[in-house]
Amino acid sequence: MRALRILLLTGVMVAVVSPRLTAITGGEVLKMTEKEQFGYITGAIDTMLYLEQAGAGGSTPRSRCILDWFYGKNSRAAGQIVATFNSYQDRPAVGLVKLLVDRACGK
Repeated sequence: MRALRILLLTGVMVAVVSPRLTAITGGEVLKMTEKEQFGYITGAIDTMLYLEQAGAGGSTPRSRCILDWFYGKNSRAAGQIVATFNSYQDRPAVGLVKLLVDRACGK
């Protein structure tokens, strides 16, 4: 329940701050500097981790998988995400990240 409130509050903040009500696309992320891209992607991953753990009341096998997949030694996840943004530039970037997380760690 708390995770849902946070997600809704985040959505409201984005709607108020954003001059438009569309999601950032993969193509728009690709226009960012490398540092900005990394910040955007890690923000999406960290939010997914937080929501996963908040909903379960702590660490789960899926949250540990997400951590290993993205932050693990020799991880290639960031490169996979950027390659996916290249392939689907008109799609919402967060949706693409979630799709890759779900493929790697299940739903």
